[in-house]
Amino acid sequence: MTNPIWYQGRLREAAETPEAEAPLAGPGLITTAQVRNGACTFQPQHIERLHRDAALLGLAPVRSDEVRALMAELAQAAFPASRGVLRVLISTLSPNKTELIGSVRPWIEEPLNWTARIAPLPHTGPGPFSGAKLADVPCWRAAREWGVRVGCDECLLLNHEGDLVEGTRTNIILVDDVGILRYPDPLLGAVTGIGLSALRAAGALMQPARLRKTDLYSAQEIIAINAVRGPRPVTRLDDRPAGSGQPGPVAGQLHKMFERAIQEGFRSRK
Repeated sequence: MTNPIWYQGRLREAAETPEAEAPLAGPGLITTAQVRNGACTFQPQHIERLHRDAALLGLAPVRSDEVRALMAELAQAAFPASRGVLRVLISTLSPNKTELIGSVRPWIEEPLNWTARIAPLPHTGPGPFSGAKLADVPCWRAAREWGVRVGCDECLLLNHEGDLVEGTRTNIILVDDVGILRYPDPLLGAVTGIGLSALRAAGALMQPARLRKTDLYSAQEIIAINAVRGPRPVTRLDDRPAGSGQPGPVAGQLHKMFERAIQEGFRSRK
């Protein structure tokens, strides 16, 4: 298969399945995984997220065996000996039923050190589905489009009160001026990130906090984290150096913890 997808319970060729285009671009719940040599990283955590988020939205429970088959078969078909990205969507396009769809995209290398900007529009804050990974969130979309225009790797979203909530595709960790790791209080409405949760489960000590623009500018380190890219040091923020302007020691430590968590996950599934 040149471009496989998972649709209606089995692998298909995307070019031969035009009926999947509308739900793939429509509303729903998503989780996005890194694939390494035919296997998804953090697969159990992705399945758990879909269960949790579907329950939060009042959707019918997803079948773990089907999600597991989707991730295993699609990852092996698309990237048997390389890296890639796999997305699972619970489509809610039809009001009468949900549809489980899997799609893939190639792995594109990104800078090891990121630039970030504070978005000029606010995060809308916690809603009824706070913590869930929705397929489309207007403030994320608008901030990403702005980020493409100005040229940065990540846009940081503050709420109307000036509290940092999250990036458009990552959770954010700060190392404050005394070396304490802090991340935005989840009650402010950030996605419950698999990458951040994996670091905490691996023993990274960090505290939820209310963080403001001044905290970002005074931080020793800023680290963006998601399950696909892992911890990425932010070395420039709003055209100024973030921290020292170089990757810091905490970012390196978190990267090692993240990689160990991936390898331990693979070993536990054998």
